[in-house]
Amino acid sequence: MSTQKIPYPPPSSSIPPSFQPYISGSNTNLQVKHYTLVILHVPTLSSILLGLKNRGFGCGFYNSFGGKIEKDEDVYESAVREVKEETGLDVRKETMVESRVGTLRFAFDDEGDGRVMVVELFKVNLDVVKGKGGTVEYGCEEITPE
Repeated sequence: MSTQKIPYPPPSSSIPPSFQPYISGSNTNLQVKHYTLVILHVPTLSSILLGLKNRGFGCGFYNSFGGKIEKDEDVYESAVREVKEETGLDVRKETMVESRVGTLRFAFDDEGDGRVMVVELFKVNLDVVKGKGGTVEYGCEEITPE
């Protein structure tokens, strides 16, 4: 399978037409932020690995793993880096490419600041991924795998 490079930041055409009235409204301070979200699936146990958020967006709740896309990386590199930082698992970029399932878009205007989150979504089969010693390391100060 060839790797399709998804540009960062994505072109404005990546914002769907249903968001256009919101974007073309009076709010000229629209903030679009790009993220990855990786669902780590364990098919042999019919479960997914989640982490307890210790800080930031979603603090105190369980979540999958991911974060902001850095300017020097594509979405796949970002997803690989975030999983490594938060769980200690080494996922190959090729595995991440095969595991991409879609893009989610969220619009918030609760504080009048016009925020849009574009989230690249992945579902990785953990049965084919190895961590240090085959186990998940305890994440980072932001999230704790449980």
